[in-house]
Amino acid sequence: EIKTNDAGNLVNRVELFDMTGRLVTQVNDINKAWLTLKKDNLPPGAYLVSVYTTYGKIFKKLSRR
Repeated sequence: EIKTNDAGNLVNRVELFDMTGRLVTQVNDINKAWLTLKKDNLPPGAYLVSVYTTYGKIFKKLSRR
């Protein structure tokens, strides 16, 4: 689950990349304070999540076992 700490800071877009840099999934036009990403369909491994918000861009690492 991806959440912002400020009601005015909305999640606009989320991109999920594998560690080779390949775009695995992208969700656009979210415009909410939170988003739940399902990890069930992802193969095990490490991923990089780019979260675009009202205030800028955030990178997070995600692991799937």
